[in-house]
Amino acid sequence: MSVILLIILIPLAFVIGIGASAIGATAWMLLLPVLFVMFGFNLYYTILISLLIDCGNALIMTVFASQNQQIDVKMGLKLSLLASIFVVIGVSLGTTFIPDHQDLFKNPSNVGTLLFALAFLRRGYKQGKLEAAKADAAVEVSPGDKVVTLATGGGLRPLLIYPGLMFVATQSGLVGIGGGLMYAVLLMFCSAFPTLKATGTAMLITLVTTMVAATGIFFQLPVESSLDRPKVILILLLVFISMIGTILGARIAYSLSLKKLNYLIGVVLMSAAFVAFSQSLVFGS
Repeated sequence: MSVILLIILIPLAFVIGIGASAIGATAWMLLLPVLFVMFGFNLYYTILISLLIDCGNALIMTVFASQNQQIDVKMGLKLSLLASIFVVIGVSLGTTFIPDHQDLFKNPSNVGTLLFALAFLRRGYKQGKLEAAKADAAVEVSPGDKVVTLATGGGLRPLLIYPGLMFVATQSGLVGIGGGLMYAVLLMFCSAFPTLKATGTAMLITLVTTMVAATGIFFQLPVESSLDRPKVILILLLVFISMIGTILGARIAYSLSLKKLNYLIGVVLMSAAFVAFSQSLVFGS
């Protein structure tokens, strides 16, 4: 196992864990340029590692959310069941899509991540103005006042969560993206979930869907990329390091006010987009 590989991957896995704790960011966009492009790992093996890291981080965040009453278990399980069906569909489609489109994985787009980063920075700014107005009115603002959402939950908006969920879940099975960030945004936009509850519930969905997707990818591993002992050790090491990052990040996230939480999410997503964009410039072809 290359020392240079470990020097790059260990801090990267830790950073991925921080991103997962903030808003369910996936390992996919940071790992692909390093493992698949720079070090020439098999694409299926790279996707499997990404999914297992996302799964481990989702487990940590599900436990944290449950301990802090920031999860809707009933809705999470219901949406997980629906999402899993479309993950299986995505995995089935991926049996032909992945081998025929491997070049698309070398330069993944980071525009969506950047837009989400700007949206959360804007929410943090607006929340800061709201908290300042409450302070001027002598209304106490506590860390528990994490109730600002992206939607009121009325009209047709709640129904949009289902096609959105189907799209994200299919994408998870098709290309191996964890989907936690998108599930969280869907819950905030369509079901008026506050940030922490949306993230906690989204990570329960991600925990289930990444297990399903990882199982599908595992059975597609080519013979030359079978999981020998060094590869298993590498996977376990990266999952473990990333889970440590998630634990640390979750402790920070659950101690912040809503304004600071949104700023944290914005900075984490913007940093991830910048790192991924830099990787694509250096390693892309």
